[in-house]
Formats: sequence, C-alpha cells, structure tokens
Amino acid sequence: MALRKAIWVLVTAITATLAFGAAQTEDPPGKKILDSACTVCHSLKEVEKFKGFYKKEDWQDVVVTMIKYGADVKEQDVPILVEYLTKTYSTPTK
Repeated sequence: MALRKAIWVLVTAITATLAFGAAQTEDPPGKKILDSACTVCHSLKEVEKFKGFYKKEDWQDVVVTMIKYGADVKEQDVPILVEYLTKTYSTPTK
C-alpha cells in the first residue's frame, strides 16, 4: 500500500512539473518580433495569406519593405524575423 501511494505521489509530481514547464514555454524570438512589429499595422491574416507561397528571399524582401513603411524592426532582428517567417509560413523544401 505504501509503495502504491509513493508511486501515486511521484506520478502526480512529475505530471505537475511537466504541465508547469509546458505552460512556461516562451514564444520564439521571431514570433515576438512579428507580434510586436508587424501586427501593429495589420493582422496576422496579412502574413498567413502568403503561407506556402513565399520563400526566404520573399520574406526578406517583405521585411525590408515593411521597415521602409515604418515597421519598428531593429537591424539585428531582421534575420531572426525572416528565419521565423520562413520556418513558419514557407513551404518546406524537399
């Protein structure tokens, strides 16, 4: 009986730890940049409509153009944002 109770406590503790850890997962840096710089002027639908059509070079051009229009993206954040957009919204290459 004591062994069964100890196993129950252990399983409960592990489950709680895993659940807490999952809840604490932060968004990737690229998503944070997208949320803070891009969705100020338009919704995510404007990005999502190009899913599967744009490649990395296209996203690079879009980011540079949006910066020219006033998007607040720091120069050092451009590659991070482009990489995130590519991984999240481009068609995977085979």
